[in-house]
Amino acid sequence: MKASAKGYQSESDVKGKPAPVDGHYHVTISNVNDSRARKDGSPLNATIVEFEVLSGSVPGQEGKTVSQWYNLNDQGVETAEYCEKISRLCMAAGILKPGEEKDVDATDLENCQVIIKVQNYAKKTGGTGCGLADYGLGVWGINHPDVASVPKNLDAIRLWNEVRGVSSNGNGQAAAYASGNGHGNGHAPVNGGAATATVSADDI
Repeated sequence: MKASAKGYQSESDVKGKPAPVDGHYHVTISNVNDSRARKDGSPLNATIVEFEVLSGSVPGQEGKTVSQWYNLNDQGVETAEYCEKISRLCMAAGILKPGEEKDVDATDLENCQVIIKVQNYAKKTGGTGCGLADYGLGVWGINHPDVASVPKNLDAIRLWNEVRGVSSNGNGQAAAYASGNGHGNGHAPVNGGAATATVSADDI
């Protein structure tokens, strides 16, 4: 077991991976925990999705992460609200088509790219939290017109398109999708790379 205190003056300096500030971000879905169990074996009534920033409306946030909890009820049942939020995420990720209903595996979402709106907030118990705005509904496909002005990591998109076999336009964005709603993304591994945000940098 290796530990390092380089760069820290006390344990209070160790704060974990930082979250991005409020803004709109092009992200990759880096992890999905749908095990419904904690490490100690106790129930976990939530699906936890982790997003890693590739680019966005606020510079310097690349590599920061946001964890969004999609909560079930106390009995571990998927409620209508849970299904609505997960369905929007799946449509944005291009793995669920309009009018379609199906079981989605957690691995189907991992490595997909989407646009999210991040909101930091004060917790009732103290401290701050970070998640998707609009109660978890702040997510769109990378080509959705509502987020067209959000800067994108074009290198990551090009790589993703190559792996999926999807054609790109001059900006490196997907011109067509094999699945999804026309604004979604499909599914393929992504290896970060430097952010090259050459799309309009309007902060929406």
